[in-house]
Amino acid sequence: MIEVSVPVRICDNGGWTDTWFGGPGRVLNIAVTPGVDVSIRKIQGAGVVVLDVESLGDRYAIVPGASRVARHPLVEAAIDELPPAGDMAVEVRVRSAVPAGCGMGTSAAVGVAMLGGFAEVRSEQWPLIDVAYRAHRLEVEVLGLQSGIQDQLSSAFGGINYLEIESYPEASVWRMPEWEELDCLLTLVFLGRAHDSSAVHRKVVEHIARRVPGSSVACETPPLRLAKRS
Repeated sequence: MIEVSVPVRICDNGGWTDTWFGGPGRVLNIAVTPGVDVSIRKIQGAGVVVLDVESLGDRYAIVPGASRVARHPLVEAAIDELPPAGDMAVEVRVRSAVPAGCGMGTSAAVGVAMLGGFAEVRSEQWPLIDVAYRAHRLEVEVLGLQSGIQDQLSSAFGGINYLEIESYPEASVWRMPEWEELDCLLTLVFLGRAHDSSAVHRKVVEHIARRVPGSSVACETPPLRLAKRS
């Protein structure tokens, strides 16, 4: 059994400067728990992945890389990106302590947890920043969504982080001292209305494009330059 637990992001001071259209970026954020948990265990069979998305009560099987209509696009894209080696069959359980769409970077946390877990299944060792970059690539390049980089970095590194994004999505990460007393002072209040972060990003891009005719932000696809892996 492989178990991965990653935090979710709050307090995104400097948020939006971590996007392709808002940089250069300067962000201070905090990663808190409980967040997203992913567990992966080997089961009988070959070449199949059984998904159990507990928060939605959804359980079904997929074949990595096979053509299909995705029921949970981010989770399935992560499996296609890093399928179990050989003819191994696994069960994947995904749990989130916070609601999807509550503005705490849950999708980024899911991507980080899934890729981190399947890298371990494949006995691959990645630096934390590479896990964040690849989770970001999953949303932006594979799924065609709009996303800054801070949420993935926050979930990968945890704790309190100061980020500098000079050339999106490349970032420098400075980990700040922990403040243990903060844990018992935080309360999440969710009013029940979820939002689509990628859709909000697109509205901002469209707004900027209208105010600045001819601006490069009018393009639909953000210009990416992924950092080299060490």
